[in-house]
Amino acid sequence: MITVALGVIVWRLGWWAPPVYTPGSSVAVGGMKLDSMEHDVRYQQLDQSGYLLHIVPRSTASATGSLLFFGALHSKDPEHPQLAALRRAWTEFKPTVALIEGRMSFFVGTVTQGIRVFGEGAMVYALAQDTGIPLYTLEPSPVVEIAALEEHGDRNQVAMFRVLSGYISARRGGPVSDLKINQLLRKRAGTLTDAFPNIGAFDEYFAAQFPDQPNWRELPEEALWPGKTDTLLHRMATRSNLARDEHFTRTMLDLVRRGERVLAIAGRSHTIVLEPVLWESLQPADRGNLSSPRPWE
Repeated sequence: MITVALGVIVWRLGWWAPPVYTPGSSVAVGGMKLDSMEHDVRYQQLDQSGYLLHIVPRSTASATGSLLFFGALHSKDPEHPQLAALRRAWTEFKPTVALIEGRMSFFVGTVTQGIRVFGEGAMVYALAQDTGIPLYTLEPSPVVEIAALEEHGDRNQVAMFRVLSGYISARRGGPVSDLKINQLLRKRAGTLTDAFPNIGAFDEYFAAQFPDQPNWRELPEEALWPGKTDTLLHRMATRSNLARDEHFTRTMLDLVRRGERVLAIAGRSHTIVLEPVLWESLQPADRGNLSSPRPWE
């Protein structure tokens, strides 16, 4: 009976990592994404709400879909106002496929608990489950991302970067336990190297790599932002972001051109920098009615 009860709980409240979408090899991409300076100018003019990009391509036989790209403020607060805006946009847009930034992982819990663990993407996961539409991660496969990072570092450095990235993301929800850190070491570093069998080994490695830096647990988010300086972490962040943005773009374009109504959610920096590429590639007649105001115009 206990086994049956646990099975029912997992069936009703279980969350699974969404699959990677593989776009076609011939997806045509046009335009140039914004550089970091152009991004910063636009980002600073936005208020503390999401930035929505709604694109309806010109009606042709090969472009019957549409795109709503919800640029979110990363938050693990179940009461964040952007979640109400996201639900309204979902209801009005009526997507046929959904895409979320991040890979997520197996989890058992309610929607509120899911948001506290995974952030705003959990709301899209739940809405897709409720309406029965396909859901994919926007992320490329780990193989693609690791290969990109290895252009700037060896396997130990790549593993370190991946652990730091996961840690900073987890920290947005509050203090990160040693249990969680050990999970990050196992999942994000263990497949690449045996150099980090425990937290102490990771502490020693980071201190040797960056003797002038504070404890890695105190790194600000900006330490892993792309395009800021020529340090190792920023170079790796820039290359990782490029690989991710390329996959984000090709995934959205491929699905729209297949006639899907695509709702994608990612941090609003992605929406800002990719807007010119998506606009040029889809050649819309005008912005959709769900688009946010653009204060820089």
